[in-house]
Amino acid sequence: MRIRFALSDRISTGAFAALWVFLSVFCAAAPAAASETFNLPDFAFEDGSVLPDLRIAYDTKGTLSPARDNAILLMPGATGDPADGMGQDFPRYTIRDMMEAQQALVSRGLGIARLRALVGLSMGSFVALEWGIHHPDSVASLILLAPSPKADAGFRLTIDLISTVIALDPEWQGGRYAHNPVEGLRHAGMLMYPWVVSSAYLERSSARDLAKDLDDSAKTFGSWDANALVLRFAAYRAHDVAAPFEGDMRVALARVAAPTLVLANASDRLVGVDGARRVRDGIRQATYAEIPSDLGHRAVRALPGTPEGNFIDRQIRGFLATLMNRAGN
Repeated sequence: MRIRFALSDRISTGAFAALWVFLSVFCAAAPAAASETFNLPDFAFEDGSVLPDLRIAYDTKGTLSPARDNAILLMPGATGDPADGMGQDFPRYTIRDMMEAQQALVSRGLGIARLRALVGLSMGSFVALEWGIHHPDSVASLILLAPSPKADAGFRLTIDLISTVIALDPEWQGGRYAHNPVEGLRHAGMLMYPWVVSSAYLERSSARDLAKDLDDSAKTFGSWDANALVLRFAAYRAHDVAAPFEGDMRVALARVAAPTLVLANASDRLVGVDGARRVRDGIRQATYAEIPSDLGHRAVRALPGTPEGNFIDRQIRGFLATLMNRAGN
């Protein structure tokens, strides 16, 4: 099973003297077209399953300082990749499983004891938040875009509907298909689309633009391997940082020691702002801002040069600059 991450162009790598690490693939077989690969033997999942050889592919940009203290790790949200062939036999992994594998790459594979910053975008922010909770001493700062400490009822229902639509494709065959159920995936993408934008955005968009957006969403989902998508979204559905702490959210969030920037958007119907505000209220050193936009969840993916992208850029640059100034005093 592969999980792809990529570098965001939002922050210029030239703005900070840093090594940027962006994860490419998390899988059980040899990944294709990867720059470097870290092998993690006998990886134990939360459900007790053990994968004899978990391989994580990654890319880096920049130069690691002699003190190995200038690394920034970026975790974007869900993107698709072909599966490696395990399909339904791949362990049912969780957000914490993803986090622990990635933390092993950084600490054991790259020999980095402490990240300068950990950036999580959308569902990547779920992983970054878990990292801050379970490895608080290994990260100097967190930047969370559209985070939540728990998948809420609306989010869970959306994922259930997506999985159901895929399963209705005759090609699905209980997940043991000979041919990827592309039509089911495309319909799942169209179902997902209204949740990643806002009503205001839909109202102001032309029929032509909406048709293009729908087709783009269908194509994106259609590029996934169905098992990869279903298992990944199941991990997002089960997201709950309080689970290891007897359901006490305050205890979980209080473990985050790093200064944290939380960015959300009030028009986000997929993740919403309630979760982001809970993160803000539960972390001692939290800075919070809401992106002024009617783009919904897509606001956190806004490109540089757009009003939303420029707002995010200013917030992140200001946050990191403040931290650098503190470190210099």
